[in-house]
Amino acid sequence: MGKSAKPRKKYVPKQVFSPYKLRQCDLEKLKEDFRKFEMLCELKLPAGNMSVDEMRILRDWFNVTKIILLFPEERHWLDAEAIAQIADLIETASVAVREVTIRGTKTGHCVCKADELNAIREFAEVAGEVCQKSIELCPRRFIKEYLAMKDLTRDAIGRIRLSEKIVKAAIDRYTNDVRGAMKQSAINPANREQSNV
Repeated sequence: MGKSAKPRKKYVPKQVFSPYKLRQCDLEKLKEDFRKFEMLCELKLPAGNMSVDEMRILRDWFNVTKIILLFPEERHWLDAEAIAQIADLIETASVAVREVTIRGTKTGHCVCKADELNAIREFAEVAGEVCQKSIELCPRRFIKEYLAMKDLTRDAIGRIRLSEKIVKAAIDRYTNDVRGAMKQSAINPANREQSNV
């Protein structure tokens, strides 16, 4: 029987986070993604070697930071000065990421102008601290925000405007689903036994 000349693609399991059960592997995956985000900003972005997919990773972390800024009361360590500093940087950095990504889709690789690079790196430094602390101090809330961001930006072409009400509804959907699952397991002992297995 003939053998295929093309090797099979390596199987890569889909990244799935569950707000129902906080697993250590989920946190490790988030931390790994975060380290990748920092490495992209420090190494590949200045060299102009980033692909469009890697720019989307930057966009995702920027969007998570925007959601965090909508609800600063959830982060007791964020003072008004830090929030103001991030808010000042976020708009210019978001515009820079969008412009670089648009150019990158035409050329195949993303190269920043000097002012775009500075805006992105400044914001990445500040946003990095906020995301790192969030993963360490309130991981369950951060995973809900991360999942809400993925839901809201899925299939989004271009820039989307999100209000606080829409984002809160997306986050609450995970909270309500968790409470609903807990109530269901409390009502039905068979479900509770199955969930512990």
